Amino acid sequence: MGYTHYWRQYDGFNSDKWDALVQHSLYLQAASPVTLADVEMSDFQISFNGVAPQNHETFTLDRAMPPPNMPHASNYPNPKEHFFNFCKTAQKPYDLMVMCVLLVANELEPDVITYATDGAESDWQPAVDLVNKVCNLDVSFNPND
Repeated sequence: MGYTHYWRQYDGFNSDKWDALVQHSLYLQAASPVTLADVEMSDFQISFNGVAPQNHETFTLDRAMPPPNMPHASNYPNPKEHFFNFCKTAQKPYDLMVMCVLLVANELEPDVITYATDGAESDWQPAVDLVNKVCNLDVSFNPND
């Protein structure tokens, strides 16, 4: 499949936590050495890609639980099930921001979102460092998906 990050969303994000995630994402975007394209950081969605030719798949995280008819939504509305999504980044520069957003989202709402990755802990260290510095959080690499 190529270098990919995966996440499972079990519910919609709490309004205050989503607002915090968007704010952290904006701070991270400003502090990151990476330039993003097609950026949306709104009340409903966080999405972005790299700038061509350093783009690949668009990263998209929705505040609300996506409807059951969306791709990857095969196993719910059973409350124990989840929405599964992924983003192939091919380790292009915007991969740093994908990892940062997943780290912050999981830190703020660990019961709502979990993540997994094809990457090693060393691949995630720059994102962990950036999140902890810019967002004043104490995240660590903890894939739990």
